[in-house]
Amino acid sequence: MSLTKGNKRKRRSSLVWKHLAVIFVALLIGFATYFALSPVFRYVIEQEYMTDAKEQERIENALESFKNHVEENQISSTDMEAVIEWVRNNDNFKLLLLEGVEADTVPDTQKYDYSIVVDFVDQSVLVAVQDYSQVLYLLGDGLAMVIAILLAMILVIFYYQAEISRIMRLSRDVKAIAKGDLQGKITKNGYDEIAQLAEHVDGMRDSILQKMEEKEQAWKANQDLITSISHDIRTPLTALLGYLELLESHPEDLSEEQVKYLSVCSENAGRIKRQSDELFNYFLAYGNKETEIALQEYDAVVLFEQLLAERFMTAELTNVQLEYYISPELEGKTVYTNVDYLSRVLDNLYSNIVKYADPSDPAVFRVEYRDRMIVVTGVNRIARHSHRVESTKLGLLTCESIMHSLRGSFRTQKEDGNFTVILALPAK
Repeated sequence: MSLTKGNKRKRRSSLVWKHLAVIFVALLIGFATYFALSPVFRYVIEQEYMTDAKEQERIENALESFKNHVEENQISSTDMEAVIEWVRNNDNFKLLLLEGVEADTVPDTQKYDYSIVVDFVDQSVLVAVQDYSQVLYLLGDGLAMVIAILLAMILVIFYYQAEISRIMRLSRDVKAIAKGDLQGKITKNGYDEIAQLAEHVDGMRDSILQKMEEKEQAWKANQDLITSISHDIRTPLTALLGYLELLESHPEDLSEEQVKYLSVCSENAGRIKRQSDELFNYFLAYGNKETEIALQEYDAVVLFEQLLAERFMTAELTNVQLEYYISPELEGKTVYTNVDYLSRVLDNLYSNIVKYADPSDPAVFRVEYRDRMIVVTGVNRIARHSHRVESTKLGLLTCESIMHSLRGSFRTQKEDGNFTVILALPAK
């Protein structure tokens, strides 16, 4: 246990140690560069600037320059301001005014390499200069130090640039995952904390993929279950309701008690049908909207004639007023759809008409061809009692979900007491 904790602590601190190691190496290289360049610069300065011949030439030129300065400007030996002006312009030399030439005692000038007699206005003076060009050695050392520091900084910058590139690459990979690209691999380099983070993110991506796969499998199982229930319950239930309607159509053949039981059976069978319809509608409205529905090509006139005629016959049996019109423009047009799902949409719309439409006004469906789409428009008058009818809104949500899966559109609107539904399907 302690060994495992030690390894984890080592991994967590590895990035810190890498940073310290890089800084140490950069400093080491910087010092090595300085100690390597400094003698080189000193050698170059000595060979190119500090030889005896070049030093003599510089001093002679300086003395000649000062002599010309004095003679041209008629300077007195007591005019220190004019002398200092020349010194300011020649800061590599120290000027020495030794003694008047006519003095009894002439100082020892052997310690000065070069001297010259300069004729001031008031007297002649022995002048010497000292060369301070040795400062170039300091400049050479300074240049070597600057180069060493820059090299160390460049090494550190390159290292951190590489680390930042790793972080940016990881950021791009994470951003791709956030946008939904879960198939892209996370780049993992090294063994430090950044690599550990990349490994955790990749593990998270794998976990999300696994959860999505499990969700898809669960959805498929639910889909199969709902479809099975819908088929297994609705098929015999439809037959049962048909038989019950036949019995109810001949009450004279039944006793009063049988009529009572028949009414209870019809009511419960109808409740079961409504509940199974609600279950299926909920499944369609809130289920997986990305499920692909197989579409087929149908003759538009034949298809809508059949679908609307079936609802018209049902409306006659339930005393609901229903009218439909199919535009002649649909002749020769084909529509891409799924008949079972489209039939479910029309069933829901018809159920809404039965619940909420004014029975005194007919509900009208028009089928037209517009802009390469088959457009079905249904209009009915809203009944005054419609607000008292309980509604879960699942019917319209189901219609919208199905039409989306059929690559069509669905919308509704209420205006001036009328309810209008418009659905469209792709056609050619």
